Amino acid sequence: MILTLEEQQQLADTPNARLVLVRNTIAAVLQKLAGVSVEPVAWRNPVDSYSLVTTHQKETNEFQYSDEFLAGHTEPLYTAEAIAAARVQALEEAAKVCDRQAIPNAGFLAEKVRALINTNLTTGEMK
Repeated sequence: MILTLEEQQQLADTPNARLVLVRNTIAAVLQKLAGVSVEPVAWRNPVDSYSLVTTHQKETNEFQYSDEFLAGHTEPLYTAEAIAAARVQALEEAAKVCDRQAIPNAGFLAEKVRALINTNLTTGEMK
């Protein structure tokens, strides 16, 4: 999300400029999170917890385990590292969006977004 000069002027004239900026930043973060691509390491059949298809099995038997089949009959499984990497990537991209804004407090917002990278998702505490 990059603000045009017109949008920047509108924001400057807005009484709740900080709130609008925060909402726009949140929207940009969510958009970045939606766009992060992380490949699953396996797929689990939600009906049969013992039914698991690994990446190796998928590559070995592409006909039986097509993307369409896996999407319709299984749930993708990801490693904790892949999820963490995707989260860091998305937060850093969102912080860069803040850095590019030519409005007051953009650097402050970028710092706050980057601080989320080192935040424990469960407790909300800094690592």
